[in-house]
Amino acid sequence: FGVRKGDIVVLRSPVDHRVDVCKRVVAVEGEPVPGRSGQFVGKGMLWVEGDNKHNSTDSRSYGQVPQALVLGRVKYRVYPWRHVGALE
Repeated sequence: FGVRKGDIVVLRSPVDHRVDVCKRVVAVEGEPVPGRSGQFVGKGMLWVEGDNKHNSTDSRSYGQVPQALVLGRVKYRVYPWRHVGALE
């Protein structure tokens, strides 16, 4: 499956492969790295960030992640209850 900018994905943590994490894809191969002037996402790599920017360990901490670590794309939200439903 292809991963696109804006997708929410489940991936193996690049710092502990025993842990799976859920992050939003902010940039894909060839796109500029957010907040890092002149840097671009490398071949086969992704830039992922958590939605809670003030309390998230993500690409801002560990850098680009290999797309091969992606296990799947999130398609449905089950919590919180008032937001249950398919993701677009």
